Amino acid sequence: MEKHLILYSTKGGNSKSSLVHYCSLELLRLGYNVSVESTDQQKHVDLYNHDDSNVVVYDTQSAYTSKNLDLLKSAGESADKVRIIVPICTGKNDFDEVGGIVSTLTENKLIGDAVFMLSRVDPSLLDSDEVRELKASLRSMNLNVMDYVFPELPEFRKKVITPRTSVEICGLLYELEVKWGFR
Repeated sequence: MEKHLILYSTKGGNSKSSLVHYCSLELLRLGYNVSVESTDQQKHVDLYNHDDSNVVVYDTQSAYTSKNLDLLKSAGESADKVRIIVPICTGKNDFDEVGGIVSTLTENKLIGDAVFMLSRVDPSLLDSDEVRELKASLRSMNLNVMDYVFPELPEFRKKVITPRTSVEICGLLYELEVKWGFR
């Protein structure tokens, strides 16, 4: 059974492409056969297809495009394991998008497969009251919310692999596997 990891949001600039890049490389390093696909016209990630892939990682365009909606519809109808990461930055505009994202995921019977994750957070704020309050706000909407927070690090923007980026992505993937059942 293939596993599908979809990075989905209707807003740009929340690290979907960086997360696809780093997650796919870390999954490859861990021995998975990984394919990367994209509905994003900007093609921020390198696409590759592995004939025997057991994990497919998707980068999506920041909009309600027909390609994104088709991908979500297919995922909702699939017997394969699907997990959707919804990266949310800490600004008000990002939180204003949550209602529409929840509606789209619910329509496609995927809300239970989605986990919301705070993204591009200043490293000095990772353990702050502000971050705890934002997570609590998402949880108050009965959403799955990751404990892991994706930090804003220069290495991530440059797509450079360092020990710190590897540790961060391993933390994200570990929580996906252990807490959210992406095995």
